[in-house]
Amino acid sequence: MANYGRIPKLQKGPDIIAFSPLGHVGIVECTVGLINENDKLAKLVQRTKLIKDKLAEAGYSHLQLQPAIVTPLPRNEVVADLATAGDHGIAVVCKEDLEGMLSQVGLLPNPDRVFQDSKRLIPGSSQQSLFRQ
Repeated sequence: MANYGRIPKLQKGPDIIAFSPLGHVGIVECTVGLINENDKLAKLVQRTKLIKDKLAEAGYSHLQLQPAIVTPLPRNEVVADLATAGDHGIAVVCKEDLEGMLSQVGLLPNPDRVFQDSKRLIPGSSQQSLFRQ
């Protein structure tokens, strides 16, 4: 995992790019407010497409990408933007999900399982996450 959001030359990129052991890629934007504040969702869609295109050029088009936006707000406070996130396949990680993840800190991590579980946080999917208690 690498945090590119603090490097001035890379501030136009995602906050976090995470790689699972199988090579799948998580593209993460973080916010302390609403998930579409300052067009964060559109920026995340654009950044995900750019990364996907670059991976394809390098011969890695077989890798899965999962964009996600993370907020400390509860899901009921970001409900207005969930449909937009779901339309673009963006996982929305809210307060409840973060608390569930923290409850599993003592467990042996499985990054590829976390990657697959993140798909359950895409609005419009089952929204049943193993992260939640």
